[in-house]
Amino acid sequence: MAQPIEFREIPLFRYFEADARQELPNWFTWRQGKQGDIILSYGKSVPGIFIIAEGEVAVTIPKVDSALAILKSGQCFGEMSLVEEVETASATVTIHSATAKLMFCSVGDFKKILVNMPGCAYSFYKGAALLLSSRLRHVNSKMNEEISEVHSLISGILTDSQVPRQLTETMSEVNQTGAAVVSKLMQVMPLLTNLQKKFPDTRTDLEHLQKVLEDVFLIDSQNFDRISQQLDLIFQQFENIKRIANGGTAIPLAGDRNLFKKPA
Repeated sequence: MAQPIEFREIPLFRYFEADARQELPNWFTWRQGKQGDIILSYGKSVPGIFIIAEGEVAVTIPKVDSALAILKSGQCFGEMSLVEEVETASATVTIHSATAKLMFCSVGDFKKILVNMPGCAYSFYKGAALLLSSRLRHVNSKMNEEISEVHSLISGILTDSQVPRQLTETMSEVNQTGAAVVSKLMQVMPLLTNLQKKFPDTRTDLEHLQKVLEDVFLIDSQNFDRISQQLDLIFQQFENIKRIANGGTAIPLAGDRNLFKKPA
């Protein structure tokens, strides 16, 4: 059997009077388990307060792969069952080490301590508030680390993919091609007018050809411009993803988002 730990070294009981701390071990019983044993389950009832005497436990929540915390000897869990009205676990606690030994006090018995031992209620809630604050800082720090890793991963993927550079090159090629088409059409149209004058018999065919080229000029050249604007919007969206991945904020898109909508 593990030796009882010193309650004065546990933050939750730091503010208890010395006499009260001496009485606390009498209210706790011993429990032990092996690696993988579940002590508390997320969303299930919390029977009371657990103090780790030997070994380690892992604290996890659904849909998060890594443990939020690894608690070791001298640390406790389950105390929020006395602070919150809803006595259900906000995380799953599993034995992480090969074996573990725990001290346990039920909710009912601990409430008796708070009622019957003078000053314990104030001391407990003060310690619980400070402990909760410390845990929130730890979780916030861990989540910030996870977010930072995701930012770095996304930024690396975007850099390796070279998508922004490829988009820039494609936009440049589209714009050059569109400009070349328009320029050549501008040269062809006067030639067709001259041909109509020199060869009146071909007037009908030349007018048809001229109509086809006008459609190219009025419709297809506009499509080049629309595609160029669409590529520019896509480029801006990739740039915003890079900004967010590097911890920045997105900027408003410049351009008409309706360009991607198909005409009715």
